[in-house]
Amino acid sequence: MGLTDYSPFTAPAQALGWDNPPWDAAEVRILFVRLSPWQDVQRSSPHLFLYSLMRKALGEKAFGDFTFLPSRAERKELDNHEFPWMRGIASGKVAVEFDALLISCSYALELINLPLLLQKSGIPLRASQRASWKNSRWPLIIVGGSNALANQGLIFSDGDSFADGLYFGEAEANPGGKELFSLIAQLREINGSDKRTILEQLEAALPSFWAYGHHLYHPSPGHTLEDSHKNLEFDRLEHQQNYREIHPARSYAFEHPFLPEAYPILNSPEASTARLQISWGCPSFCTFCFEGWERKPYREVPRDRILEMAKNLIRHTGASTLELYSFNFNAHSDILSLLVDLNRIFDRVNMMSQRADILVNTPGMLECELSAEKRAFTIGVEGISEGMRAFYAKGLSTQDLWHLIERLFQEKAREIKLFYILSGFETESDITEFIQFCQRLKELTEQHRPRPRLLFSAGYLVRMPFTPLRYAPLELDRKKLETISSAIATAVEGAGFEYRLAMDWDEYVVDQLLVLGDYRLAEILERAAERGILYDGGIRGSFNDMIYQTYKDDLGPQSPFTGEKNNDYPFSLSFVQTSINNLFLYRTYIKARERQKSELCFGGNQGDGHCMGCGSCRVPEEQSFLIGHRISGDPVQTKAKQIAELIRAKRRIRPQYIKVRLGESYRGAYPEYLSALLLHQVLTKKPDLTGKLFRITEALWTSPTWKDRIGWGFYGETVLAVYGFSDDSSPDDSPMLNDIILQDVLEALSNVEATLCTEDREAFYPQHLEISFPALDLAAALTLCRKWLASLKVAYTERKGTLMEQRVFEIAPKDTKKRILSEATLRWDDKMSIPVISIYGGPKLDISYLVPTEGHRFSVSICIKKLAIKQ
Repeated sequence: MGLTDYSPFTAPAQALGWDNPPWDAAEVRILFVRLSPWQDVQRSSPHLFLYSLMRKALGEKAFGDFTFLPSRAERKELDNHEFPWMRGIASGKVAVEFDALLISCSYALELINLPLLLQKSGIPLRASQRASWKNSRWPLIIVGGSNALANQGLIFSDGDSFADGLYFGEAEANPGGKELFSLIAQLREINGSDKRTILEQLEAALPSFWAYGHHLYHPSPGHTLEDSHKNLEFDRLEHQQNYREIHPARSYAFEHPFLPEAYPILNSPEASTARLQISWGCPSFCTFCFEGWERKPYREVPRDRILEMAKNLIRHTGASTLELYSFNFNAHSDILSLLVDLNRIFDRVNMMSQRADILVNTPGMLECELSAEKRAFTIGVEGISEGMRAFYAKGLSTQDLWHLIERLFQEKAREIKLFYILSGFETESDITEFIQFCQRLKELTEQHRPRPRLLFSAGYLVRMPFTPLRYAPLELDRKKLETISSAIATAVEGAGFEYRLAMDWDEYVVDQLLVLGDYRLAEILERAAERGILYDGGIRGSFNDMIYQTYKDDLGPQSPFTGEKNNDYPFSLSFVQTSINNLFLYRTYIKARERQKSELCFGGNQGDGHCMGCGSCRVPEEQSFLIGHRISGDPVQTKAKQIAELIRAKRRIRPQYIKVRLGESYRGAYPEYLSALLLHQVLTKKPDLTGKLFRITEALWTSPTWKDRIGWGFYGETVLAVYGFSDDSSPDDSPMLNDIILQDVLEALSNVEATLCTEDREAFYPQHLEISFPALDLAAALTLCRKWLASLKVAYTERKGTLMEQRVFEIAPKDTKKRILSEATLRWDDKMSIPVISIYGGPKLDISYLVPTEGHRFSVSICIKKLAIKQ
């Protein structure tokens, strides 16, 4: 195949990260599909979550696999060989060999890719087409993900769909994902022509599941709700396929819903980072926020369960860095205690999204975050003025904003990012207020040295469905929005700061039409697939022209679609009934339009909140939790001190070094992946070391001395650094593992011949190594070898070896004194049918010319056969 045969996932090391049964022994085979390239989603976790839930529900009888939208280079390679785009990275099997495809759509522009992925994988686009094929067994296709409430582009006007079924809501809910997987597991027990049986069972078991074929009622704008109900009742009588109402699934915190603690470790630079969910939803009512309204109400994972999950997570994944997954991590009532507790388990704990008002108004919160090594802060200001922040119901006053910024300057933050949303509702007064803000910020920077890096970023407001701003008029006047952006840029750059507009105009318009458009979108997406149009870092193809042509009569300023909407507007996906009352959404929009100050049901240090009447709380416990919410814990000064002492001790750790011989099964591992595999192996065998052992890293060939000359991806002999400390270590010293714990580590790594390294690791060099080139023939390898020797500027004599097809390169005696290498031999390995270069090196050996850059590094095999010590 070429390039697609040599990737992080085809490297032998990747096999160590899976827990699947043999393909032929599996009772059901499920392919989890991401609609973006791996490089774009390696930091996200929906596919890992679903895999973990599958394993929990089905045990060892299920085979799970992943596939991603091929990169641009991979697409070219696959098309050249007429090979399907979707194939599992673990099995190598193409999509049609699986029983089910579970597709996660994270944002609207990804929808463009789904039909093309199906087409390029030899799968009919429409569910009805797949059902009509006789004696053919197509995989069941189910689509969900965070964009579910904007996935109407997958449904045709007649109820047909690209998917066999759509899942709405949280997969961890009860009923939810477990029931979904249990029913999918029955696919092998029925004939392909009876797939409808499984879909009917899914609908019966899951109020959150919609199967294709249901009648859709989509009246013209202007119909009243009364008219809608009358016509809907008529349609129900006329059509045999009933209209189906959907209720998105959501979990209850007190039921301890499933959360992932184990999943495959994937060979990537992100392998040593794990994500731990600490809450669901968001307590705020920001009018623009899709996720905030979709996932209400705010719910928390209890502290004890978080700590139990954290310990399981580090053992199962070997991650040394933990990211707290939450829409607002600092809203958790036990967050201060958690920062201490989690730093006792992981080497690093990263804090991501948070609410600025909580950060500034909770005493000691900022001190604790700074103590936990947070130096870069992102502030979602959203509105360019206090009035616009009221429009967005942001709840961040000008006074609080300045208080926070001044504190960050005083505490010497390294970077401050300020994010804004431009809507078209901004007035001259709003822009003037923003200019004054930038000038005041400039004056503040002049008072501090060093100053933090200040970056302003803005995006255009996309009116999202199921949010209050779905009622707002669309802004499709390019000149108007670009004029506002230009004014903001002038103010920012005039004050000496950086400004970025994080949105292309055409993508903004397409995004807006995809999320609020009707069922005509499916026909556009179908035609786009025929033309090979996709989204990959930008829309590749003439999709804009197609969507403009379809909606040309609906984009005028007087159109009901682009104008301000009333509560009776017939939005798409009207069959989905979320827990938020539509009337509440509309009233919230009216208040936002009038720039009224927003309220919260969320309690805080200032006192209890009060119920807003949104309808999202389904049981009294949820409502009382929100109203009486507090951030609890010991005195803040104590927490900040504990975090600071713990972090300082971890950064002063003196590593212990061990020598190992990594087998060929470790070949092709990224350094972070290798680290995760080794820590996972030790903590699985020695779970009592959790909280004492923080990370294990390769410390020789990726060190500053060798990383540009040898690098990563090798197997064979090397040195590992083991970081941790014992209970008897003093934080005032350079803590380290005691001999008892170190012996446990050596025992756990006995499969890689681990021994204590008594020599200085800087003294080692590769005395003998071999490099194999599966992608080259012998002639190409010979040319490469000659060029490599020329690059080293050593004289040599080339002669035939004792074996057939062998060349020996004898280094001139005067150049062996350079301590680069003494001999190199090129041979053809008959068993593997590949060329191999055997090198006897010295302390100054450099093989970088022979080893490709990162993207192609997996096309070679490097084996460090023997180490030696400098004399």
